[in-house]
Order: sequence, then C-alpha cells, then structure tokens
Amino acid sequence: MDYPLWLDSPLFLLRVAFDHLLGVTLGIAMVVVALESARARSEELNDKMRRLTLLTAASTQTLSVQEVIDQVLSHLVESLDATHGIVRLKEGEGNSAQMVARASVGFDQSYLTRYAQLSAMEPWRSVC
Repeated sequence: MDYPLWLDSPLFLLRVAFDHLLGVTLGIAMVVVALESARARSEELNDKMRRLTLLTAASTQTLSVQEVIDQVLSHLVESLDATHGIVRLKEGEGNSAQMVARASVGFDQSYLTRYAQLSAMEPWRSVC
C-alpha cells in the first residue's frame, strides 16, 4: 500500500526483494493449487477407468469351459474344411483312465452315446 514511499526508505532494496519473493511464492502456490486439482481429477478418472475395466472384464469372462471348448472345436473344424470333429479329455488314472467325449461337431447323438467313453489303455483305432 505504501509502494510510492519505498524510494525514501533506507530498506528500499530489502522491500523490493521481499515483494518479488512474495510474488514468486504466490505464483508457485497458484501452480500447486492448479496441479493438485488436476491430480485429484486424474485420480478420480483413473478410479472410474479401473472400475470400468473390472466391469468389462467380468462381463466378458462369463464363458464356461464347455462353451470355450465348443467354440474352439467349431472354429478348428471350419478352418480345416472338415465335416466332423470331436474333443476327448482323459479322465482317471492308470488302467481305469477313460477318454471322454466333451465336444463334437457333425456326429449323430447315437454315435456319441455309443462311443462317449473309450479306454485310454487300448490302442487307437478308427471307430465307425
């Protein structure tokens, strides 16, 4: 407020230096306030994106193992220009191990019922 009287003061240079220091401090404080508000908005946006990602992941991972096997087999049979395909998984251990049909494309239900389980110990042969 007494800026015009500073020239007459013996502490003129000190007052000018202090004035400039105060101006720099206020400028830094304004930058900090702006950056802090941007950081807060960024954190809020990151939290919303994280929740959206979790929701998206949860909604896309609803396929069961059976659905995945069926889809993979269908794509494989189609890509090979084949008409039939079957996926068998080994169940059990040792002499009691069975190869169980889990997915199929192009086979009649009577065939699948008849050959649903095959012994894993027997040599592979064409079953028609």
